[in-house]
Amino acid sequence: MTHKSSDHVVRYGFTPCPAHEEGVLTTELARVLWELAPTHGWPRCTSVSEAVASFLQQGLDARTLVVSSAVARTVLGRENDVPEGLAGTVGRLQVLVTGLPENVSLVALAPARAGYGVRTGDNIGLVIRPAAFRVVET
Repeated sequence: MTHKSSDHVVRYGFTPCPAHEEGVLTTELARVLWELAPTHGWPRCTSVSEAVASFLQQGLDARTLVVSSAVARTVLGRENDVPEGLAGTVGRLQVLVTGLPENVSLVALAPARAGYGVRTGDNIGLVIRPAAFRVVET
């Protein structure tokens, strides 16, 4: 995890990650957030509704649900596989499909509050606010 320097600048770098392997990166992000949760006082959630409620208790509005294709099929009521990327909405949550395992989901604030990523070729750089995410493991 990168910390702000004393002059409030975040160091930023790129990691090799071909587009078809972004699910590996997302899975690692979920794993690290799950591990860091107790240290930082972030809740570990067992359902999406619990994750949404934890943001509401802080006066924050969950806006993004990151799931596997299989879970997206269920929550969006589709019969076929859902391709990776923005797949639709459920209530106020936009549904983003990645290569996460079926038992792991991420619930996050609006993208502008959660962080950002930049892709250049087969490299990606991410700057996120970890507290803007809730990991759901079922």
